[in-house]
Amino acid sequence: MPQSSILVVDDEPFNFDVVELYLRGLDYNLHYAASGKMALDCLDSYQPDIILLDVMMPEMDGIEVCKRIKSMSKWQTVPVIVVTALSTKDDLARCLEAGADDFISKPVNRIELRARINSMLRIKRQFDSMDKLVQLQYNTIDQLENALDEHQNQL
Repeated sequence: MPQSSILVVDDEPFNFDVVELYLRGLDYNLHYAASGKMALDCLDSYQPDIILLDVMMPEMDGIEVCKRIKSMSKWQTVPVIVVTALSTKDDLARCLEAGADDFISKPVNRIELRARINSMLRIKRQFDSMDKLVQLQYNTIDQLENALDEHQNQL
């Protein structure tokens, strides 16, 4: 199985260092973006399988970044885990309404971080497998339609 790519979006480099430490020894390819704009700009180059997204950032907060990511069809299925110090139900509801798939409260716990990443990656792999099957079905239907057209023309 290929190495999973994780994009960590946080304006505080120390928080990336913590994630890197907590995930050390696991088969992940970690990338860092220091702002929401940087995260949006680097999606195509990093091809993340999962995004860890801080909410409270200057210029563009994580909720807006999440909305923008989820508005792009190519990235809609990439799980976004919001990492936040916010704790009210209203704040968490706003994150989920923006398209977040899960959240982790700060300070981040190593065991919880690993478990949530594994859970979201498992869901992503299942979705990717289903998507491949759907594409295979479409291709098969196209081939059958072409074969039917050829036979009808011959008749």
